[in-house]
Amino acid sequence: MLGFLFKSKKRSSRNRVSDPFQKQLEFHVTSQKKRRFPSEAISFKQMEDTVKEDLEIFQTHMKEVREASLELEELENMLRSGEITENTYGVIRAELGERTASSLEEIFKLKESLELARARAKLEWVKEKAEMRSAGIMEEHVRTEQYVYSPASRWEKLISSIDEALSSLTMDEEISFLEQYLSMTKEGNPSKERLEAIERARELCRKRLESIQENWNSTRREKIEKMIRLEHEASQLKEQIRETEVRFAIGYYDENAFEARMSDLKATLQRVEREISKIREYVDEMDRKVFRCSELLEKKL
Repeated sequence: MLGFLFKSKKRSSRNRVSDPFQKQLEFHVTSQKKRRFPSEAISFKQMEDTVKEDLEIFQTHMKEVREASLELEELENMLRSGEITENTYGVIRAELGERTASSLEEIFKLKESLELARARAKLEWVKEKAEMRSAGIMEEHVRTEQYVYSPASRWEKLISSIDEALSSLTMDEEISFLEQYLSMTKEGNPSKERLEAIERARELCRKRLESIQENWNSTRREKIEKMIRLEHEASQLKEQIRETEVRFAIGYYDENAFEARMSDLKATLQRVEREISKIREYVDEMDRKVFRCSELLEKKL
């Protein structure tokens, strides 16, 4: 049976400075000579602890980046309103940028690690269920001398916790983070060591962008198809409005019936047009961000 053995690593507090690409998941094949559910339970516990630690760090960095993004927005508002000078803006933005860059690098790396851990956990779950069936163990809960557990529920819970964390970082938010980070890498004069870390981070950004583009292509098609349906609906509503006006002119509707029908049709048309406009703006903005990230990745530091 495959077991996951992860190297334990101490992680420092949220203010630590480290190369975010040093930590790696490791695993190897354990002996299949004899089924030992207690040792498999321990293996699962090691994986569970590692994933839990990664999730905590992931959420911490997500909070930091969201807070920094809000601060950057407010800083830009202060500059536009003349509340602060260009020099003050530059100094504070550089400080926020340095802090944000470190968290973003960790987020991108952990997202990739968590996706990998999720896939491995699902495979291990399937293998364990198959081996239990072949061993004639059909009980929902497996009882051993030292451990009682439910193979299905423990893996489901672990996978669910990963899914919940990953879904908290939406595609829209991730592409915004990518654009923000890649823009920051073009600023300042980083040291040689920092430059090497940035290069590794940019390579990870490239992988993340490829994944986002794949998802976005599918989502974009759905959005465009929905917009086409809504535009067709809007066209039909406009035709109904013209028809209602003609019928009123020839006396088919009295004034009260006409006004009531026109009010309903126009309200529905406005709602549909707002939805069309919202989808179009969203598609245009996502296209812009994807293109901008691709453009930034093509440029050398």
